[in-house]
Amino acid sequence: MSLADKKKLLEALLASEIGTTALRFLELLVDKKRYDLFTFAAAVYGRLLAEKSGTAKAVVRTARPLSADARKTLAASLKTFAGKDIELDVKEDPELIGGVTVKIGDWVLDSSLRGQLRRMRESFYHHGN
Repeated sequence: MSLADKKKLLEALLASEIGTTALRFLELLVDKKRYDLFTFAAAVYGRLLAEKSGTAKAVVRTARPLSADARKTLAASLKTFAGKDIELDVKEDPELIGGVTVKIGDWVLDSSLRGQLRRMRESFYHHGN
């Protein structure tokens, strides 16, 4: 696919979704063949958009699926904590064994069983030396 075709495709898909400046930036990435930066740019754009709209994205990893009620309760608790509306991005991760991890920006809560076991192991090694 030629660069011109890639730019046309970008414009067709995103022109109504993002502003002209953002679209031109993505076209520049295409021109410079920096496709690896698309994911990074999308993440930063999403974070900036959330900040502007007064929301925060919470990346939640759970060992088991969350019910609709559990999602509502978690979102409400995180809203109280963060002082913003919360958009949950929930992913299942059986490696957690049990519990949940939550990341909002730089803040992380790890109440997973795997995290608790890791902290216990670190505590034993630290106190044993």
